[in-house]
Amino acid sequence: PAYDDLIQSASGLADLLPRTDGNPTPRILPTLVADKVSGLFMSQAITAGLLHRERTGEGQFIEVPMLECMTSFTLVEHLYDHAFDPPIGQWAYQRVANPNRRPYQTKDGYIGLLPYTDKQWDQFFAAAGMAESFGKDPRFSDYATRGKHIQELYGLVGEVTKTKTTQEWLDLLKPLSIPVVRTARLDDLPDDPHLSAVGFFERHEHPHAGPYLAMKPPVKFAASPSNIRRHPPRLGEHTDEVWAELGLKRP
Repeated sequence: PAYDDLIQSASGLADLLPRTDGNPTPRILPTLVADKVSGLFMSQAITAGLLHRERTGEGQFIEVPMLECMTSFTLVEHLYDHAFDPPIGQWAYQRVANPNRRPYQTKDGYIGLLPYTDKQWDQFFAAAGMAESFGKDPRFSDYATRGKHIQELYGLVGEVTKTKTTQEWLDLLKPLSIPVVRTARLDDLPDDPHLSAVGFFERHEHPHAGPYLAMKPPVKFAASPSNIRRHPPRLGEHTDEVWAELGLKRP
């Protein structure tokens, strides 16, 4: 059965967290990632099938197997050195499968932070007052050597960020165009300034269930804006419509 828990377990996804924290127990991510990602694969496949039909007039059967979708999704970066035959090294992209790749603690919270270019790393450590020590450390002198010592580098970042508050880091790093963001908890999202500005959360009144909160479609179409046209249906609510579209009558 293609349940999310089983597909996460079978696709190699459950092996990623043990590679980041040393706990050998396989674990599944606390979100229905296999269900949702496979749904995205399916929507892309249907779109491609419709384009083929438009161009050729030919229909076709499309199969979207969850295990293959999730294994592909996982191994895009984590096949890594095993992309070569014979393999030349390890499984897993080490910058990503890194125990120190996480939101970084500040004096009063957490931030997401990712200096990436040579210039951004130099600016970050200069802003942290560590330009001299960082500049002379051969482990971090360029992109290639940083990649070989990425775990130590991210560990060092985690120590540096504790020296200032979240807002101090935002004020310091954003003008430098260093990628940084306040880490949000689920409770923070309804009041997030950006999500509020774009009207992401919408309140609706269901005729049977009462008021509820919904997320508006996140993708924007310039010519055909998307919207929520119907409330979530009750069990069997659309049966007659489905039968009618098929040219049939309810038995």
